[in-house]
Amino acid sequence: MTHTLVHTHTNVSMYVSNVRAQVGDIIPCLHTSIMAKDLSAGKELPLSFSPGRILALKSAKLDLMVPNDNDWTSVSPRVDLDLCNIDNDIILRITILGGTNKVFFNDHANKSLLDGWGQEKSVELSQVDIDRWQRSGVTISVHNCPNPFKEQYQILFDLTTMCLFDKHFPGPPIKIKYSAQRSPHDTSDSGIPAQGILSDPLKAFTYNLDDLPLVEQQAVMSLAVE
Repeated sequence: MTHTLVHTHTNVSMYVSNVRAQVGDIIPCLHTSIMAKDLSAGKELPLSFSPGRILALKSAKLDLMVPNDNDWTSVSPRVDLDLCNIDNDIILRITILGGTNKVFFNDHANKSLLDGWGQEKSVELSQVDIDRWQRSGVTISVHNCPNPFKEQYQILFDLTTMCLFDKHFPGPPIKIKYSAQRSPHDTSDSGIPAQGILSDPLKAFTYNLDDLPLVEQQAVMSLAVE
């Protein structure tokens, strides 16, 4: 498995701050008239995701801290968000690992002579963004880019583009899966607070790009160019 570091996002954070200065806190301004669906860890939701559509997953937190206690094992908290097609290929996997400042992107063939995994990309998050997302939460969005020449997904945290990921499998994604691995000693009746990286459940929305406020459309489209 190959790890490719894409880039950091301090400069993009300055751009997002400028956009926020124009319209206030952007994420709560997304249209609330579109009904949210709860996506719980270990569950999946059906997905209609044609070109131009945006899937937005809203979390009240992004906590990358690993607890420092005697019960903790070598297993770090982990989140996987998988977009899957009808053949159960993972068209896009977004992985967030506790104890790191990185997000990983990959895909996986359900039927393969090898292990099925593609070439992994990774992005290093800025500490400024991490601190802000830990305080106020984050919206993780996937934009199905309407590009007639290459099928790509644009992944954003708030309005910061993290990655442009090429689609390698036929057919559209038909479902989104949310997997969360916490501390092995973290059970529902343990009395220990959950150490999940994201909220459980997430709030899931789907939008057309032109559903969004103009300033958000401009932010998405201006960051969709490699």
